[in-house]
Amino acid sequence: MAEPRLTIDARVSPLAHSEERMRAVTVSSDRGVTLAERPFLTMVNVRVDRASEAADRIEKTLGVPLPAQCGRTTASGSHTVLWLVL
Repeated sequence: MAEPRLTIDARVSPLAHSEERMRAVTVSSDRGVTLAERPFLTMVNVRVDRASEAADRIEKTLGVPLPAQCGRTTASGSHTVLWLVL
């Protein structure tokens, strides 16, 4: 007879220990700030010339355009693209 498999998710997010501290520094106002972790996201680092055919294929595959400037983001559905460095 096969042994039962455990289905407990034993992963611990990198900022799990800071959740209360992040909540404590939240600022509620018209220009408020909230710090929160989005744990266990899949990230891929890609370097590509925005004017290239490769960039066009990436945009088509993700269904979201690449950001126009460093420090900007674009998003569509579950995909968010961040331009982090030049």
